[in-house]
Amino acid sequence: MQLNTLTIQQAAEGLCTQKFSVMGLVSDCLRAIRERDPHLKSFLALSQDAEREAQERDAALEQMSDVERARLPILFGIPVAVKDNIMIDG
Repeated sequence: MQLNTLTIQQAAEGLCTQKFSVMGLVSDCLRAIRERDPHLKSFLALSQDAEREAQERDAALEQMSDVERARLPILFGIPVAVKDNIMIDG
């Protein structure tokens, strides 16, 4: 399964039901970026903390009950890209 192609809803459901881990999702997204970005040049930078943060989210999920996981915000553990298209000085 290519986790980087899931919708946010599919990814959130997969994390909530523990079908895959946050680390798996983040790693797959980073892999896809590293494969394609040399040609696309879409990303200026990637978070150096993404994998550490993914491990922290996975540890938190392991401690939660099914009810607690079901109540998580939909973006919990979901990697996001921020579009920076405004040129500024500094």
